[in-house]
Amino acid sequence: MHLIKIYANWCPHCINMAKEWEMLIQKLPKYVNVLEIEDSEIHMLNEFNKKHKRNVVSNGYPTIAKVDKNKVSYYNGPRIMKNMMSWVLQKPTRKRKTKKNRTYKRKN
Repeated sequence: MHLIKIYANWCPHCINMAKEWEMLIQKLPKYVNVLEIEDSEIHMLNEFNKKHKRNVVSNGYPTIAKVDKNKVSYYNGPRIMKNMMSWVLQKPTRKRKTKKNRTYKRKN
């Protein structure tokens, strides 16, 4: 699993989130690879996308993305360590197969 933070040093939201982010990455399990990309090094995101055949994009700062197996998801919750940790450790949801509508005949 990869956890990606795309940020800018001048961004007030990124600056406010910095302490919570540091606490988060210190407590993450070993299997989570953290990649921090500063806006001046956005070419690193392009390299990541090519290497892993993904399409992680940044639509603003900070952008937090999780790449787990074949799924890319973006964090939109509060920038609090506890909330971010819950999101990171959340297993990807699987689409449940639904049974096709079946009709049954009543026996008289």
